[in-house]
Amino acid sequence: MIEGPPRYPPSAVKQWLTCPEFWRLSKVWEPRAAGWTPHRLVGQAIHAGIAAWLRPQVAGYVSPEPPPSPLSVALEVMSDGYIPQDTWALDGLCALTEKGLKRLQRLVGDEILPGATVLAVEYSDPVQDPRLGTHRLHRVVDCILARGDGLEVWDWKTKIRLDEAYFGETARSANHSWQLLDYSWHTEQWAHAGQFGEQYTGASVSHAAHGLVVLGPKLLAQAIPVALTQERLTQWRGQADRVWQAMWECHQQDGPAVMNWEACSDRHLHYGKECQFVPACHLLNGNEEQFSGV
Repeated sequence: MIEGPPRYPPSAVKQWLTCPEFWRLSKVWEPRAAGWTPHRLVGQAIHAGIAAWLRPQVAGYVSPEPPPSPLSVALEVMSDGYIPQDTWALDGLCALTEKGLKRLQRLVGDEILPGATVLAVEYSDPVQDPRLGTHRLHRVVDCILARGDGLEVWDWKTKIRLDEAYFGETARSANHSWQLLDYSWHTEQWAHAGQFGEQYTGASVSHAAHGLVVLGPKLLAQAIPVALTQERLTQWRGQADRVWQAMWECHQQDGPAVMNWEACSDRHLHYGKECQFVPACHLLNGNEEQFSGV
């Protein structure tokens, strides 16, 4: 028996906090696909490459055969996901991916890994909540390290372009990252349950950060931490319980949820465009029977 509200993943919570109706519609209706962009694919390719590089370094890792090269894994992801179009050529995206992967490897190898033990790479939440009606993994932590008596949580982020004027805003936003706080709290729970072995039972997360790689206009990679204390994690869990409960109540009810109209053109949520659900949500007033014609 699972007590309390379902523990929704950070991506779902972000949608809910921005606009509950956007979150609800994203679960029940799939709009016409937006134009393809390479940004997410480049991030996925670099993620795959850095995971292939880190996985053989996990404590106790045994591979029956030589592991593939990180670059080959990254380029395979890029080639498999690429959609031919005029703006972005595959060769150019592969070059960007290679450049970003090598820069992130240098950050991780020179500044993050020394003195640490790699406990897990792309660690999947072991708790599946059947009330959500899905087998999708609730959260996947990119990298979990042990350093001294504490644990560290790392999440890799990639941006194709970030002008210097906006870097401060990006760094400050990490200080309030629901994702890093969520991952940190759950990592402690997994450690207390013995998921990482008896040596780390009872260990606390002492550090959590994004490893950010920016591909242009100037190539850089930097660790951007969240302000993390046990008091803050306790505070976050109290907030999370209330948010998860509200999401669960919305999930259980029929009919529209609360609409945050200020989010309809939120450039952070919709990648510089307006919400993809605007026609159905506003012009059809949420009448889902007419959505197929939008």
